Amino acid sequence: MDVNWRLFMAGASLFLGVGVNGYLLSMEDISGVEEGSKQLIRAEDPLRISYVKAERENNMKTFGLDDAKAKAAAKKVQDLEDQNGERLAVLLREAGDPNQLADALCGETQDVRPRYGALRYIVSLEKGRRQVVNLRRISGIEAQEWYLLSPVGEVYRDAELLDDRQPDATVMAIASILLNKESELLDHNAPWGRGITGQWSWDKVKKENAGVEERVIEYLATMHLLIELAQAEGGLCDG
Repeated sequence: MDVNWRLFMAGASLFLGVGVNGYLLSMEDISGVEEGSKQLIRAEDPLRISYVKAERENNMKTFGLDDAKAKAAAKKVQDLEDQNGERLAVLLREAGDPNQLADALCGETQDVRPRYGALRYIVSLEKGRRQVVNLRRISGIEAQEWYLLSPVGEVYRDAELLDDRQPDATVMAIASILLNKESELLDHNAPWGRGITGQWSWDKVKKENAGVEERVIEYLATMHLLIELAQAEGGLCDG
């Protein structure tokens, strides 16, 4: 009798243990799903950009510029091409590390897209200020050291790959990098924030940082021309 009772109690304890563990495991799984829903939901760039002359203005709008500024940026690309296009094409062919340059400009990796990869080559650090290089003055296309210290990839992922991506995400992200304010965007501080209280606002960024829109346009125009030439037939990315 005692033996049967002990067997019964052992079986009951085992049953209860399995039940409790199963419940805890199910709660752990649910928690994991909830946490995962707050993470990146895109594995690929949401923008499909064709870096060709005919798409310049449309691309500028896709990056987040309004119609008037997109038109001005497209004109800036044309001016840069007229003044520096042939020379820039030569500099691309003569680049010291073509493989590294191709990784940045050719779009073969999802880690950092060309519109961000170009930062490494056409933005220099002058007296603590990040500024677009003057194409007339450069003697080569060289990687800039500041880029290695900037969380460019994190900025791209945070601004562009989250489920609540904003239409002006690219201009906001580029602005944060040019201004050396990546941490403001990554910490979601206003006006780089998220949601209703985050106050994500390109207008406020422009208001608080005089001249930033012109700097962003200068970068986007120079970047577009550089990538056009790199991805053109016979260019760095061809073959």
